[in-house]
Amino acid sequence: VLIGHPKAGAFAAVHAGWRGTTQSIVAKSVERLKGTYGSDPADMMAAIGPAVGCSRYEIGSDVIDAFSKAFTDTDKYFKPTRDGHALVDLHKANRDQLTACGIRLSNIYTAPYCTMERPDLFFSYRLEKAKYGRTGRLLSVIRRRSK
Repeated sequence: VLIGHPKAGAFAAVHAGWRGTTQSIVAKSVERLKGTYGSDPADMMAAIGPAVGCSRYEIGSDVIDAFSKAFTDTDKYFKPTRDGHALVDLHKANRDQLTACGIRLSNIYTAPYCTMERPDLFFSYRLEKAKYGRTGRLLSVIRRRSK
């Protein structure tokens, strides 16, 4: 997740997998930008990059329990699959955290890609590690434009 406050020239790049999401990494980053740079979340922008998507990312009871401890309404992030398992929507969970911090929904851009569904475009650790025993990496970059 990339977060920026162009007026202050303040930026953050955070990895928000299931652990980071349940530990509110994006909310903590927004708070850090506010505290360090005086950034107003209403003026911030965020981009949620390609990630394993809801239609493919099956989790077990350990992750379900972590979400239940971190969020009050977890059902909206899960699609049950079998006993003790569900598909999780990390995009939605992080978008909800960003809006709860005060970032306008219109300022949040979400890549419509699932890394497991589009291995022709992106590396997927979960898909490739299981299939080939190796994997590549993804990189997201944020910067301030030169004047």
